Amino acid sequence: MEDKLRSQTENLKGNIIQLKNMMKDVANTHIMTKLRKRTKEEMPELIEPIWLTEEIKYRISVRRIFNKERRKAEIEGDIEKANRYKDMYDNQRKRVQGMVQERKTADEIRNDPNRRKKTWKNIKRLKGETINSKEDVIIHDGDGKPISKEDTPANLETFWKAVYTSHENK
Repeated sequence: MEDKLRSQTENLKGNIIQLKNMMKDVANTHIMTKLRKRTKEEMPELIEPIWLTEEIKYRISVRRIFNKERRKAEIEGDIEKANRYKDMYDNQRKRVQGMVQERKTADEIRNDPNRRKKTWKNIKRLKGETINSKEDVIIHDGDGKPISKEDTPANLETFWKAVYTSHENK
């Protein structure tokens, strides 16, 4: 009986060793992956946009700090502090967007081949002056009196209806 038990334990040890080796082989072929790190020579060179100045970089970093603090405050459960940092983040974001837009516009104007002809247009564009045509338009009736905004659609419809119905469609 002892011989039988010894032979079974030896067979079992052999099976366990085989199983262990088989598991190692499978793990090496399927699970193990080699991570390849890029060297500096292999990394593509980052080309910064023309509009990205040191001041804009600084403002972006400040904005990131505000967002990080906001997330920390949300995790801690301090909603008042999180809202304050969110407002600061939004203000900083708007400021950075304005700076970027101004810089892009300035570069676009500087590189424009017809910039002499468009000087005043570009100056107004940089100042942020835009013409809102909907507010500036005042419609007058036949006597030269201005028409109120409420009456304008009805008066336009009656005038153009008379024009279109006076001629035959061809």
